[in-house]
Amino acid sequence: MPRRLLFTLAALLAAPGALAAGDKPEPFDVVVVGSGMGGLSAGALLSSYGFHVLLLEQHHKVGGCTSSFERGGFRFDTALHEMLGGAPGTELGEVLHAAGVDEKVDLIRIPVLYRSIFPDVDFTMPADRAAAEAALCVRWPEECSGIHAFHEEMRAVAEQSSELTDMQRRSSLSKLLIPIQQPAVVRNLRADLQDVLDRYVQDEALKAVLGQLWIYYGPPPAELWAVIGLSANHGYLTDGAWHIRGSSQALADAYAERIVELGGEVRTGVRVAAIEVEAGRVRGVTTADGERIPSRYVVSNADPWQTFERLVGEAELPPGWLKRLDRMEPANGLMAVYLGLDTEPSTWGVRDHEIFYNTTLDAERAYTSMMSGAYDDAVLTLTFYTNLGDDFYAPPGKSVLVLNTYTDIRTWPADRAAYAAEKERVAGRMMELAERVLPGLSRHVEVMEVATPRTLQSFTLVQAGTPYGFDRTPEQWAFLPNHSPIDGLFLAGAWTTPGHGVGTAQLSGREAARQVLERERARGLIDGEALQAILDRVPVDRLREVVAQAEAYVGLPTDADSRPEPTPRPVGPVLDATSGATSRYLPVMFHSHAAHTDEYGVACVDCHHLVAGNPSPPASCASCHDQEGAHLDLPDASHRTCRGCHLDEREADARSQAPVACLECHEERR
Repeated sequence: MPRRLLFTLAALLAAPGALAAGDKPEPFDVVVVGSGMGGLSAGALLSSYGFHVLLLEQHHKVGGCTSSFERGGFRFDTALHEMLGGAPGTELGEVLHAAGVDEKVDLIRIPVLYRSIFPDVDFTMPADRAAAEAALCVRWPEECSGIHAFHEEMRAVAEQSSELTDMQRRSSLSKLLIPIQQPAVVRNLRADLQDVLDRYVQDEALKAVLGQLWIYYGPPPAELWAVIGLSANHGYLTDGAWHIRGSSQALADAYAERIVELGGEVRTGVRVAAIEVEAGRVRGVTTADGERIPSRYVVSNADPWQTFERLVGEAELPPGWLKRLDRMEPANGLMAVYLGLDTEPSTWGVRDHEIFYNTTLDAERAYTSMMSGAYDDAVLTLTFYTNLGDDFYAPPGKSVLVLNTYTDIRTWPADRAAYAAEKERVAGRMMELAERVLPGLSRHVEVMEVATPRTLQSFTLVQAGTPYGFDRTPEQWAFLPNHSPIDGLFLAGAWTTPGHGVGTAQLSGREAARQVLERERARGLIDGEALQAILDRVPVDRLREVVAQAEAYVGLPTDADSRPEPTPRPVGPVLDATSGATSRYLPVMFHSHAAHTDEYGVACVDCHHLVAGNPSPPASCASCHDQEGAHLDLPDASHRTCRGCHLDEREADARSQAPVACLECHEERR
């Protein structure tokens, strides 16, 4: 085997399926719980790196909300209207390519972004920025400068927020530079979308049209976190809105197929009953049938309440950790009426893919009415899936139309008869609103299926029956990280990455996969037995691809043979209490292990990480970080771990007193 390949495999621990010294081989390296877009993308990416992956899905098919079903000869997408990005050159396109699914799916760019209908306003939004600005300026010429400024703000926020996707791995110094390098994000960090609309334009109808896509994101503009609203809007105008030929199920199936192609397994109809934890570390999962499946890692695509309360259990979590969840609110639910029609959209002269019918310009008023169950005012989405040249959905001469509106699962009664009556009432109101756009619609219905948040919850088990994750308000901008207080347990899906839709869920899966790679690397260098296990499992040609991908993801040099030997350097100032400080500050005397593990959910290995050839943590930080040629000297290592975490805590909670200044931790030497 070439020296470079051996060097990389032995030195990176980003190699697939690697085992830390002392570990026994498990049948699977990673178990993925749930097959939403986050779980599928994480599983496919980890499989492509050579990890042996098992994906478990409790439903009879993969996809979660990204799936389809059939009724009476018509096929329907469960929830997806369109996907933000996915073409080559976009961030999502890179994920599809890295996972090996880009050639398995056919994406159709939607030519018109949306059509908004309000009282006295009917406006069609083009699908690229230049055309959109031009059309808006024709309709509201007196607002043209504000329209341009608003789009510039969208661009700045989108570009700068994309630079922060690696926030969880950033050094403290780079975080301190955020106000300088990402000023647009900081400027809008605590703003809602309505704040930004008010900042740039005056006409209320124009504000309503510019903010129309709030109905994709969750809360109305006056409650929607500006960074998500602006970034997603810009993304649709640049990366595009895309339809997946053959429905969103085709994308889910492509990911699952890729996992199997790469030696993994996908099992449907299997519900996970517990994530097994021992001494703060994941040991695998147990299914509802009692099968125990050991693994080195678990990636949970389930919602956080399921993951931590039901599967892990409070006893395995740091005391008080679940309080963080108690402070978070899930987003709204979705109401759907699926219609198979005996005619085509041309009956009404409709060529649009997506129409938003608004009974009022006041989005807050409509949202309140929908969430209360009144529907006196509402926003209704009308999506014609058969207007894009995809014959998957309906027989010739017929069409599929899906109506959506918002709802709150708490308004739906538990009593079956009362539930059925409410379902009929709300569906009737939705049909009434749709007929204002499509007169005589009811006469053309061959198939009708109605779904509520309880329907979605019964199929996916998701909290509050929501497909959106956490409510996207400025107060909840931080979301949950992809890592967890349990060593080896990672999260993927809509509940982790601030953003919008199935595209962001796939990016979350990429981040979870990346963190598994980094955790594997942090466990130390692989030993000869582990290396042989990898060689036996993966062909050499595939190993070359895996190494290149792993190096790219962890940012390592691509030519290991030309890597210079470490240059010896003087040992840096010591800040560890066990090794005798020589700096201007006295060493830190650390007496708060209990507070960190119990109150803040810090795992021991988050600080005392494992080292090559030694399954136990080192006695002190200085035993490695003050050696000549160390990757990080002790001050750098200590500050990156401790101060970086403290800065994260202060950023997440303005009331936090986590120390960040030198004299908050050290006394000055006298």
